Amino acid sequence: MAIPKFEDFLFPFMMHLTDQDSNKSDMVSVLSDFFNLSEEDKQQKTKGGTSYQIYDRIGWSLQWLRRAKFVEIPEKGIWRITQRGRDYMRNATDLRESDLLKYPEFAEYSGRRNERKRQRLSPSATTTSAIVTHNENWKEIVEVLRSAIEEASSFLLYVNSVISCLRLLGWKKSNGTIQIESNNRVDEQQCIFLIHENDKRPIPCIVTKNNNADAIVSRADSIASYLDGINKCIGILFGECIEIFFKNTEDNKPTSIASIELDNSVLLGEVLCNLLEYNTFNYHKLVTFCMQQFKQVHNETNLLNRVQEVAADTDFISSKIKEVLLSEGYEESLISRVLSPLSFKIRMKLKEQQNVKIEHEDNVSGKHDNTKFSLDGKAYLNKRAFVLAVIKRFVNEHPYTTYEELESQFPSETHSKKRGVIRPLNVVRMIG
Repeated sequence: MAIPKFEDFLFPFMMHLTDQDSNKSDMVSVLSDFFNLSEEDKQQKTKGGTSYQIYDRIGWSLQWLRRAKFVEIPEKGIWRITQRGRDYMRNATDLRESDLLKYPEFAEYSGRRNERKRQRLSPSATTTSAIVTHNENWKEIVEVLRSAIEEASSFLLYVNSVISCLRLLGWKKSNGTIQIESNNRVDEQQCIFLIHENDKRPIPCIVTKNNNADAIVSRADSIASYLDGINKCIGILFGECIEIFFKNTEDNKPTSIASIELDNSVLLGEVLCNLLEYNTFNYHKLVTFCMQQFKQVHNETNLLNRVQEVAADTDFISSKIKEVLLSEGYEESLISRVLSPLSFKIRMKLKEQQNVKIEHEDNVSGKHDNTKFSLDGKAYLNKRAFVLAVIKRFVNEHPYTTYEELESQFPSETHSKKRGVIRPLNVVRMIG
């Protein structure tokens, strides 16, 4: 029999979790029994032929349910229903996509997916028609990497998953087109070089599963180090997403030019697969693509900087307010008297912000408080490192924050009036 569509897996998936925690192998067994699947049914593979359909269905179900906050992974390999999931299942008899869309987190996720699908029909100027050709390997790569991440597998297994994805594109260790760096400088970070037989210029692919605040901030530095070391301009980072870095000849500084989410509908994922297909690989085409992406990112950055300048121009803001008031019939002299003692300021912030859940482990011994804190429930930091991670996260989410605004968010009393939390560099040097 045909394996049911993955949307049909959602309700029985949740039914099982209402009774107990589960994992991948357990869920395969339970849902196989639920749908009365034979051993032959369970051996049916996806179109790409590298994975079983039942694993694909369960993987997508887990992805959707986590996006809707119905399911969580509290520890390695464990799937657990959330309170929201229990509330829904209390009176439910079915679960479809239309039900999940009632929840804002899933609706936002679904909206992004649909937007990417629309982009397939109208690709941006940065991608040529040849590059945007549909590539079935992207679906397999998404499945392999997402499964490794969802299962919280070991770092070595994740590295092997990335190598498997590169082999899908035609690169092989056996013929030397995949070469693994032997001396790692960073724990849980591995560099894999792609070297084509017709073009010996290596492309570094850096694999990392370390996504805590410090690692995220330092990954650009890691890419820069590799690119400088081998004197190349392109680097690809494999983590919870795939990120492409490009070192422009003008400023000689690596820049993130694309962050590719592990989702089947992401256009740039297929673009990357087409660019890295071994049989049709062309280094100059890859560089051209990176230069186009870099130009787009550079233009966006310049525009954001200009927006920031305009937003900081108090005279400009006052003049625009005055124009509006004049158009509404107010007398100019009255407007001038009212506006003259006022000062205006526009504060910008990103619309999308992560909800940070802070957890801690109590560990007080003797006179020293060794309590550790975590932003993601995985990596636990001492107080000093945790405060730094929180501030880095805040700055990353509010890139236009001024020093005064940052100081107001993290007042001195939070730590000590003398040293404070936020201080100018010259003050820090004087305090020592």
